[in-house]
Amino acid sequence: MWTRRFIGPTIIALCCGGVGWGIYKSGALSPEREAPHVVPTGKASFGDIEQLVLVTGQVAPVDQTEIRSEVSGLVTTVNVQPGDRVHKGDPLLQLDRRELDIQTNEDGFQIAADQLRVKQARMELDRDQELIGKGFIPQKEYDDASIAMLLAQNDLDIERSKLETVKQEIIKTNLRSPHDGVILKLDVREGEVIVGTNSTSSGTVLMRVANLDKLKVVTQLNEVDMVSVKIGQKVKLTFDAVPGRTLPGTVTYISPSAEGDDEGGSSSGRGFSGRGSSGGGGVRGFQTVVTLDESDSSIRPGITAHVSISMAKAAHVVTVPATAIFSDDNDSYAFVKHGDTFEKRSVKTGISDGMALQIISGLSDGDELALERPTPPDPEAKKAPM
Repeated sequence: MWTRRFIGPTIIALCCGGVGWGIYKSGALSPEREAPHVVPTGKASFGDIEQLVLVTGQVAPVDQTEIRSEVSGLVTTVNVQPGDRVHKGDPLLQLDRRELDIQTNEDGFQIAADQLRVKQARMELDRDQELIGKGFIPQKEYDDASIAMLLAQNDLDIERSKLETVKQEIIKTNLRSPHDGVILKLDVREGEVIVGTNSTSSGTVLMRVANLDKLKVVTQLNEVDMVSVKIGQKVKLTFDAVPGRTLPGTVTYISPSAEGDDEGGSSSGRGFSGRGSSGGGGVRGFQTVVTLDESDSSIRPGITAHVSISMAKAAHVVTVPATAIFSDDNDSYAFVKHGDTFEKRSVKTGISDGMALQIISGLSDGDELALERPTPPDPEAKKAPM
């Protein structure tokens, strides 16, 4: 009886103890441990790579003219609206010419009067020439008549010049297009009084006429990349306003001198290449113009353009993600994965497209590489729990 009374509880206690020991050994009751960090990796592979300089600029017409008047006056007629296409010689606007017409009439009357004076002076000179030949008048009287004739002719010539000047002013009141193009940014209305250009004023900008069949992109190259870009070099252009559209272009101008913030220069774009060049850190820029090789009605002045300039190409070479290469003291290296460990291996790199790097030596196709610097294994993590 006594034996059966104690055997049951003893067996239950042993079972509970065994279960508890198993749970303890499994670590279920130990403090929560973080999962080991997995180092992301990428692979070396054969491929093509191209190093680019990327700059951003603004589209502008190659041929664009600011229309200003050479004379001041009241605008009586505006013949165009923004977006109108015009041809060379088409009338753009007309200024009030009434005062000039009055001046023309006055000058005409004055010329007629001066012509009569010239005629009179010539008649007197002819008479005095006949009289002096007969000895009836002194030489002085003849000389006076000759001078009077010359002064009358001079007055006539002056008035004729004044009339020609007024006629030229009248022509200038009718502003015409200097070339074929499209009207941009019309800044004048009928009834406004405008200021003409002179020695003290540049005058009022009335409108702009631009040839939209030929466009350019004005940008800047930093001093690091400028030496590698040549006039005549072909480029590719993309546009934020026209996604998916790529047009060819040509570098047509590189400024002979650098511009910087201390000189008031402004940059509409900065260069980026595999060398990681940028416009910051005191790097100065050179204004650069890229002309579009093709016309496209969807490309308008003022929109943003991205210019891709090819600096170098390599075909069927070993490439790796740029983040797989690390550098210390001018030494480049990678961490190659072998099982659960990584081997540090020196490498020689070539060109870069910003996302990938060319490997000249040190790695092979298929090598798995760490994309971040791996941490050494923790020796404590290998110790078995007691």
